Amino acid sequence: MLVVLFIISIILAIALPNLFTASEKAKARADLANCRLIGAQAEAFYLDLGRYPTAVEELYHSGYLQRVPKCATLKKRFIIKQDPKLKEEERVVCA
Repeated sequence: MLVVLFIISIILAIALPNLFTASEKAKARADLANCRLIGAQAEAFYLDLGRYPTAVEELYHSGYLQRVPKCATLKKRFIIKQDPKLKEEERVVCA
């Protein structure tokens, strides 16, 4: 019985750190995908209206997004920078 518990504890000691890092990587990838989506929709908004949206919520209310995404890693919201010289991937940040 003790041998079985010992083996299970070793397996858990190996597996748990991998599960936590996989979770963090998944959150970071989700944030990157949301940044790209918001950036692309901000560009579409700009092409349609001649200005960038002031907030992600404006994209949602204008019909460019189906929902307002939240930043998974920092538990905050995405911010759209107004500078037209920025690249699409630099325009949206999690803050």
